[in-house]
Amino acid sequence: MTYPDHRVKSAIRNRFILVRPHLIEDRRWTRPFQAFWTPKILIDNRGGKIRCCSVNSLPPDEYLDILDIGEAMVAMRWRKYDTSAARLFEVEKRRPEGPFTAEALLEGFTRLSICW
Repeated sequence: MTYPDHRVKSAIRNRFILVRPHLIEDRRWTRPFQAFWTPKILIDNRGGKIRCCSVNSLPPDEYLDILDIGEAMVAMRWRKYDTSAARLFEVEKRRPEGPFTAEALLEGFTRLSICW
């Protein structure tokens, strides 16, 4: 993995399945996901539908925010509302003024309030 922060490594290892396709040799995989640029974070559900995407290198805290938002979006679709809410509010707890905090809280209040 190219990201050295231990928190990011731990989050990916414990909560996600890391896939690192070769951009040229694995085109059958990269084309449907439009994975033409690196680094690119794609978080999809079990059916292959992308629920969260980020293109760019990010500092560790922002990377963790994207992982939390992505996991929350997938959990929401599988009706795991407690998991989804916990991940979205983790973003706010970690960095109240962070660049993804408003997005996380908006997703939480808008989508989860409809579900509960």
